[in-house]
Amino acid sequence: AKDFQKQLHDCKPDTANQVKQWDQAGSTPIEDITNELLAMGQLTGFEANVLILAPKVFNVLKQHPELLDRIKYTSKGVLTSDLIASILTDDNDKPMKVLVAKGIQNTAQKGVADAMAYIYPKAALLAYAAPSPAIMEPSAGYAFGWTGYEGAQAYAPAISQFRMQHLKADRVEGEMAFDLELVASDLGAYFTAIVS
Repeated sequence: AKDFQKQLHDCKPDTANQVKQWDQAGSTPIEDITNELLAMGQLTGFEANVLILAPKVFNVLKQHPELLDRIKYTSKGVLTSDLIASILTDDNDKPMKVLVAKGIQNTAQKGVADAMAYIYPKAALLAYAAPSPAIMEPSAGYAFGWTGYEGAQAYAPAISQFRMQHLKADRVEGEMAFDLELVASDLGAYFTAIVS
């Protein structure tokens, strides 16, 4: 996400593009996201098909009056990622995928108290991800896997196993090599600190 943040169109709150933090009164997340969808479509011919939300952003959207108003007559009455996707997508279009990034990391040094935090903070990433990756298929980013690394296939770990007699145990290790790369910066928009 850091590479995307540096190179994609950055939608910072309260700047010239008039994006207001989504947990503030009067904010308009549907319009903000739709404006980026339309701008991307006009520039590239591709509209975003993936929206990745930080957990805090997802929780804010689940309670946002603008979105709740759109689903008040649905049978569920509870905002899910699928309902958010349907709000942002026209009936004729392929549905958008809404994902919540829940990865957690410990940023504390070894030997001190844990400092647990979400890897993906208060942000949202809107991007076009190619449904079927190919050499000539545009996509905001791709994961490139190394083939032949330690005898493994792409995206498959190379497994080694050996005895550690001093521990009276067998050790199993897995290694894999891949690289996440930004491919087309025009096919993404990053909403920085979109909630307070």
